[in-house]
Amino acid sequence: ITTLQSGQPVLFFKDQTDPPVVVKAEDAPYGLTQMNAIMHKQVHGTATIATRDASSDKNTIINLMKDASKSDASWDDLGNAKDTPTTYLVPRTEYGPDGKTEVETEGNTPAEKARFFMAKQFAGKPKIQVMAVAKGESGRKIAHRDAAATADNPSRLRQLFDDGAYVTRLGQLTAADLFVENADRVLANYGNWMTNANNGITLIDNMDSASQGLWANDDVVGKHHYLDELAPSNRDALVKSLVGWLGNEVRNGIKGADAGLKAWLKEPGTGGTREQTIKAQLKLGLDQGCARIIKLYATNKTGKEGRAAKKAAKLAYKMDVKAGDHQAGGVSYWERLKARARYLQKLT
Repeated sequence: ITTLQSGQPVLFFKDQTDPPVVVKAEDAPYGLTQMNAIMHKQVHGTATIATRDASSDKNTIINLMKDASKSDASWDDLGNAKDTPTTYLVPRTEYGPDGKTEVETEGNTPAEKARFFMAKQFAGKPKIQVMAVAKGESGRKIAHRDAAATADNPSRLRQLFDDGAYVTRLGQLTAADLFVENADRVLANYGNWMTNANNGITLIDNMDSASQGLWANDDVVGKHHYLDELAPSNRDALVKSLVGWLGNEVRNGIKGADAGLKAWLKEPGTGGTREQTIKAQLKLGLDQGCARIIKLYATNKTGKEGRAAKKAAKLAYKMDVKAGDHQAGGVSYWERLKARARYLQKLT
């Protein structure tokens, strides 16, 4: 079992025969997770990494992570990781029952403390999901300097943003994300999609806390902060923000930043500067994504695709109600998707 040095409740399980799997402690209901994956696939054709619910196996998973014989060196790394120059990410001490006296945390070694720390995180989450490991590299890793980098080509990210179809797809999936109030991808976190050697995209983590909170709101449309950004009058500002975050990811990924990024963006091409071309491709993707959302969710469901979208939302809702993860009688997933798509249609 391998852990992350960030301390997030995400583990990699691997053995001698099977490919590794990701095991993640979650708050999100499983049906809602599946519905979001299907929504992305229906809107722009991009798949989300295969996931299954393993919540019933929580005790087994926790016992495995506590077993030192199952751990690799990553647990010692986590136990010694610091979140500030003077404090450890995995606490060495904590307050006792009186709330005043500091006592040692569980575990005799940094690795053992890390295992107890992680076990508490998993125990405190209602859901556990098991996912395949996506092929390729995350957008965030691609933003890092290549091993064979040159001044003119410091990272693969530049190549990807010269691929018009790739950039348009990023616009499409951003429309789908903002439709359900998820800004934690192209707008803020390049770690939430993977790109393979052929520039194919696979999505991971389709919900952040804001997106998950949308489904607990009693109002039929729900909050629409990010949905409003999809209004045609706001899309120019949105693509400007998307290109702005590209710069942030590059600066964070390459030590000392990509000194030539601004000049690269300003290089002229057949349709204007590279930055103008990227913005136009992103906006095209946003336009296409919004049009698909309206077609699938706002109109009468007489077509095959519309009926499939409605069926997926209804099945996900029933699954989560049955599991006790969503209260029956409130706004259903389908009702909310339809209301939000019609809200978007009015903006358009």
